[in-house]
Amino acid sequence: DQLIATVIPRVGVERDGYTECIIPNIVRKRILTTPGFPAPVPRSAVDPVYKIVQVPGKGLGMAATRDIEARGLVLAERPLKITPMALRCYNMAKKEGLTNNDFMIVELQESERFLEKFSFSLMDAGKKKAFFALHNAHTKDGSGPIVGRLRTNGFGIPELKDALDGEDRDDLAKTLKGTCEVGSRFNHICEPNSTWEFDVRAFSFLFFTTRDVKAGEELTVTYCALSIPTAERNKALDPYAFKCTCPRCLDPSSSDKTTTTLSAILRATTAALLQNHRSAESVLQMALRCYDMAEKEGLKNDERFLASVELVVVVYQMIGDLENAVTY
Repeated sequence: DQLIATVIPRVGVERDGYTECIIPNIVRKRILTTPGFPAPVPRSAVDPVYKIVQVPGKGLGMAATRDIEARGLVLAERPLKITPMALRCYNMAKKEGLTNNDFMIVELQESERFLEKFSFSLMDAGKKKAFFALHNAHTKDGSGPIVGRLRTNGFGIPELKDALDGEDRDDLAKTLKGTCEVGSRFNHICEPNSTWEFDVRAFSFLFFTTRDVKAGEELTVTYCALSIPTAERNKALDPYAFKCTCPRCLDPSSSDKTTTTLSAILRATTAALLQNHRSAESVLQMALRCYDMAEKEGLKNDERFLASVELVVVVYQMIGDLENAVTY
């Protein structure tokens, strides 16, 4: 499906602003036919609950201006840009004779020219200023100033993958990311206190806390999968040109052992629940252990924490303890 340059919602229709997009036409149709689109961008009861601050060793970041309860809305924002994870702007037939590195640089240069010509040259002056104020971690790999900032600041939008067919859902030229004026200021940590999702109806990123956050505390998200070993997380973070110094990364042997154990206990707990060869109380203790381990390891953004919550809720329901089931 061909890529198109468009604005969503249409300029002049929505008081909450608009996003400049380069997206497959089939995705545009999916967005425009979403029931309730375009909905207003959600607002926090106390707005704003964050401020942009200088974070020692990290540059600009986000900090809470008041105490925020778990699952509290920090920010709802329409992105400045939505673009493919990667653009294919170079004729593959011309690859012959180029090294992989040279070909990558040519692709980056062609992508820069494409974006400048068909998107950024027409961009609103205020939005353009906000975009170029964002950090660029890709100044030495052949990326231009536009591509570098998109690679540094984009958040994936899996919520729009369902518009794509089969293999296209894993095609970086068709899956999408959004770059935000404010949301892209969240810094990374492997024990984040916040996460995000994309609300298609409101066409905005929603950033929530995953635990209680104190006033003055930095608000953080993760830039990589949390379920992978420390060495793999560090490699995934290489493009951002920083080294994570969270407790998990500073003590990888302990952290990796804990997460490996957690995965094993989760599998055993799920098997015990399905095979019904343990008492409900025994399975509950296994599920609660998973929950406690994931929480102590700071993995509330990780799929294993969500799996542990689901197990705890299911077992409490089985034994008729609806109060604890609802609590979890």
